[in-house]
Amino acid sequence: MIRYRLLLALLTPLIWAWLWARGKNEPGYRLRWKERLGLVAVEPAAQLWIHGASMGELVAGKPLINYYLEQGKSVLVTAFTPAGSQYVIREFGDRVQHCYLPLDWPGAVKRFLRRAQPQRLIILETEIWPNLLAACHQADIDVRYASARLTDRSVRGYQRYFSAKALRDVLLTVRAIGTQTAADLERFITLGVAPDAGQVTGNIKFDLSLPAGLGDQVQQLRAEFGKRPLLLAASTHNGEEAAALRVAEALRERWPNLLLILVPRHPNRFGEVASLLVQSGIPYARRSQQETCSDDMTVYLADTMGEMLAFYAVADVAFVGGSLVPVGGHNVLEPILTETAVVVGPHLHEQPVAEELAEQGAILLADDEQALLHHCQDLFANPQLRSQQQQQASGFLAANRGALAKTIALLS
Repeated sequence: MIRYRLLLALLTPLIWAWLWARGKNEPGYRLRWKERLGLVAVEPAAQLWIHGASMGELVAGKPLINYYLEQGKSVLVTAFTPAGSQYVIREFGDRVQHCYLPLDWPGAVKRFLRRAQPQRLIILETEIWPNLLAACHQADIDVRYASARLTDRSVRGYQRYFSAKALRDVLLTVRAIGTQTAADLERFITLGVAPDAGQVTGNIKFDLSLPAGLGDQVQQLRAEFGKRPLLLAASTHNGEEAAALRVAEALRERWPNLLLILVPRHPNRFGEVASLLVQSGIPYARRSQQETCSDDMTVYLADTMGEMLAFYAVADVAFVGGSLVPVGGHNVLEPILTETAVVVGPHLHEQPVAEELAEQGAILLADDEQALLHHCQDLFANPQLRSQQQQQASGFLAANRGALAKTIALLS
């Protein structure tokens, strides 16, 4: 821990510089900076404190948060990213308390705990902050993990920056951990979690349900887009938008009125992707500007937050980004929940469930851009293939549901 705290102290100026730089394109990083120091304005003694790093973790944790709210629990939800914060505010409003997680400096963490005084901390998926875990142990706060996952790459990263003893000391304080897979549990035990504290509970993302108002959103989008073939490129990263544009252009040789819907992963890249479209001379409409997607538009830039499920539901075929470039992939359960045909790239080291789905024929795996084009051509040309894929995906979802009940039992 001494080495870690010394490193944090040395990196302090760089951390603030990083937050300020991120705030240039994503202003949320420059706002509410006092919360990063533990100076939070929350009511003390929340029965449950639930933390998810960003929007992905919090979307997955929504069923769990709703369960505790329905039980009458007082809940504090923290996030690290502005996107996660915006999601909490939009989805839960004043039903929960909310602020940013403090940076993992001892003073900031202790200041936060003195103000919030939570009784139990539930961490969604993967967040190992040694000073936070140590401070919770000292304050007698029960720490548990829900739907936890840990890749081999993450294990190597933690082992690189922390001594084995330091990791073991803080992870032994974790009272219970429910992991998505047996391999995840083994990795946590390797880092120091007590074997008898762990249990494979599954991925609570499988227990997501479609929101009540989704049908109205989808109907509005279909009215705007008309009966055009719709290709969605979702959660894209740098390089994937250009690839999606080339794939869509090739598809238009057979389906001239095809519309490409682009949804960049990070809000700070919305402007960058808009500039790419301008430079390419491509006629496009931008959702944040409420521009109408007329028949002469070939691309629709969906540069808003919180509407991904609606775009998945309206699309005929969806490419899930972060997989054609070595990011590791993103959540593929949302599109199969909406019964949309799915294609992913080869980089799926952060999404082992995507590999399982590909093996069962529930989604299609493309090794490169050319394979992505071929898969999209097959799916657009063959509605029966899309239907078969959807049936496989629905069966996979049904077989894996129940993680929420197991998780609640472990956390209780």
